[in-house]
Amino acid sequence: MSLFDSFIGPILGGLIAGFVGFFISRYDLGQARGEHHLYDHQDNFKIIEEALTSYANKNVWALMVSPAAPDFYLDHWSKDPSTSFNKYSILNYAKNINVYEDKTLSINKTLYADIPKHFPGLGMCLQEVENSINNNSVWVDHTVFRLSDFIYAELSKSDLEVVSPDDWTSRHKLNELNESSGRLQKYAGWIFLLMIREDEKEWFGEYRKLENAGIIDGLKEYAELLRNGFGPEEIDKMADTVRATYAKIGDCCNMLEELSHKKKLKGKCNYI
Repeated sequence: MSLFDSFIGPILGGLIAGFVGFFISRYDLGQARGEHHLYDHQDNFKIIEEALTSYANKNVWALMVSPAAPDFYLDHWSKDPSTSFNKYSILNYAKNINVYEDKTLSINKTLYADIPKHFPGLGMCLQEVENSINNNSVWVDHTVFRLSDFIYAELSKSDLEVVSPDDWTSRHKLNELNESSGRLQKYAGWIFLLMIREDEKEWFGEYRKLENAGIIDGLKEYAELLRNGFGPEEIDKMADTVRATYAKIGDCCNMLEELSHKKKLKGKCNYI
């Protein structure tokens, strides 16, 4: 038996096996850390998606999104909301989840900053949402405020005959309705939707009621007169800007949903 067979061979074999085991262990550890890091991101995605949908449901554009606009009221603001706009950041989202212990749900800032390293498409989409809101909100909010003021001023002078939204049978003129009852806010909201030419399927239930009451054609004609009086170009620019922002929010939410089912994490960072 040679020296290699009896002494050196077993030593080399042991060393090789040790190195292989070491690297396999490191690989397994890296895989486990990567999976854990992905799960952390996916938990954070749920809060980010909630932050996006919460914004969409609470800002002054909400009338255009049917789930966010109960009864489609149009607010009649006493103060221009654009004057109180603060720079928007998705990271500012926080929700109180326990009023007794003052616990809040918020986005993990470290994981949020890590998104571009693993999910560059999502990182770009989220940045585009923030840019769109911060670049356009003051102008859009001011335009919606002016449009609301214009609509209410015109409704107070209109003798267009409509039905009460309480029972859908009793007849009134628009200038006979008052804001305190909520009836005028409903008509203001419906006129607003007609003026921005919102797709009827987005408010199908209310649209069908107006149709069945036999007043939708008169409201359309009246809304078109108001649209031309305010300025159709400005209305369309405002509505298109809002819809583009909502579309981008939708894109981000779709990405978040898709990424929540991923099994492997791509990219490198300091946390894995």
